[in-house]
Amino acid sequence: MNSAKVWMNFRLACPSDDRAILGLLCACYPHLTFSTAWWKWFSYQRHDARNQTYLAENQAEIIGCLSFMPVRVCSVSGVLPAAVCANIAVHPGFRRNAGNPPPGVFAQLLDFSLRDRRHKAETIHLVVPNAYSQNTFLRSGWQIVSPLRVFEKRKLANNSIGSSSSNWEEVHSFDEGYDRLNAEVCQKLSVAVWKSSEYLRWRITARPHTDYHIFAIKRHTEWLGCVVLKRFFDESKGERKVHVMQMLARNDEVTDQLLQGVEAFAAQDDLVNLWVVDGDGFEPALLRRGFREKGSRPLIGIADQPDRSQTVLKGSSFSFADIDVY
Repeated sequence: MNSAKVWMNFRLACPSDDRAILGLLCACYPHLTFSTAWWKWFSYQRHDARNQTYLAENQAEIIGCLSFMPVRVCSVSGVLPAAVCANIAVHPGFRRNAGNPPPGVFAQLLDFSLRDRRHKAETIHLVVPNAYSQNTFLRSGWQIVSPLRVFEKRKLANNSIGSSSSNWEEVHSFDEGYDRLNAEVCQKLSVAVWKSSEYLRWRITARPHTDYHIFAIKRHTEWLGCVVLKRFFDESKGERKVHVMQMLARNDEVTDQLLQGVEAFAAQDDLVNLWVVDGDGFEPALLRRGFREKGSRPLIGIADQPDRSQTVLKGSSFSFADIDVY
């Protein structure tokens, strides 16, 4: 590729781009599977908001993409409109380490997309970047909000769970009881992604090709806590894992019950893990039950006002699962 012949254009994706976007994602992440059903779910089947994808083109060839997922962040400043980034991809032949790409394909795409989204009044943007995009985000003014740390536990205990006053049960959707629990928990947090039942019905129950297990602790019809689990096989390590996608608990007692139930669910697997930010309220319970920190990735953000960046820096509840759509 001769860089003198490169002509780049940046724009929003449209349905006629779907096939080319899937091809780009497959070229960038050959270890992952990107199906047409998954892309339709991500791009067109959400009802509470619309996810959008921005493209970089070279002579009508799509060479980069970046998606934004609108969310609401509950903070001490109120419930703020925000967005998280996903589907970060630049074709391997157009990255800086390829030797001959145009300069800063992803930097220009990031700048274009943020300028285009100004009218949406999104106060905060968040991302857990991959290795080749992290420096670009930082050079573009984004800040490291918090290390996003992974905690895991092996040698899991298969203990029964339950009492006369509460009931651990598998459920298959999210209802008004969940919404009341979510509102109650978010009031106690300095920062959290507000995940309504409508959002989770799209994110969890409508997601194709992936089985999630939803468990709730209830007193009659009242939700006291819930957890969403994803079981998968890590081919690179030859291990069966259970990942905690979402966890809400009214108090420490319910937190301990939830973690006990998670361990019982994963008793035949190799490990359970989950990601937490600094100051996460679940960390003391995780340490009590023998979870140990095994590494971290940076959570990076940018805000429209400096004081909002500082609010995010306080951290409290954010998980890699808030961004992981794969």
